[in-house]
Amino acid sequence: VISTWMDMITAHASIPFTVLSNAGDALLSRALSTHRAYNRPTILLLNYDRIWARNDRKLIVNPTVVDWQPEYIVADEGHKIKNRSSNRAKALHILGRMAKYSRVLTGTPDPTSWADYFSIYKFLDPSIFGTLTQFSAQYLVLDWWKSVVGYRNTEDLAKKVHSIASVVKRADCWDVPPEEERTVEVDLPAPAKKAYKDMAA
Repeated sequence: VISTWMDMITAHASIPFTVLSNAGDALLSRALSTHRAYNRPTILLLNYDRIWARNDRKLIVNPTVVDWQPEYIVADEGHKIKNRSSNRAKALHILGRMAKYSRVLTGTPDPTSWADYFSIYKFLDPSIFGTLTQFSAQYLVLDWWKSVVGYRNTEDLAKKVHSIASVVKRADCWDVPPEEERTVEVDLPAPAKKAYKDMAA
């Protein structure tokens, strides 16, 4: 995904810029400081698990990212932060409050439940759905164990979701290549072959 982003940025950006990706934190910190000093637009590409860290067992946002003070954060494949309790989601919720602009890109914003919208929108704009307690009371039907068993007020939920969302259909994307099916043969290592044979026996 990171290599794809680098290709797309290079192809479509209309201003000079610098792209930095998954280097070590010390190198990124020095590079970001240098580029910031020269006021050159800088794009930092990181995977989700590079934005958080542990300090004395406490979750913290990657200090390099915090020190950089990003102005615009784009969460590609944003459904990966649907679990509000995950470290990546908690870190992005914090970063979302720091950045001036935030955006989520995903083809499956609610892959398992409408409840998944809560965490995504907490990153984008927490004022839309309020607290988890408010969201649950307004839109979710929960059983005794707090599991989602149904929904309520779905028209209002959809209206709020679309209040800051835009939809682009595949047919409208002129540069999307046609689907191509490929068969890739992979040679399993010996331990995996043995395990596979044992299961098939």
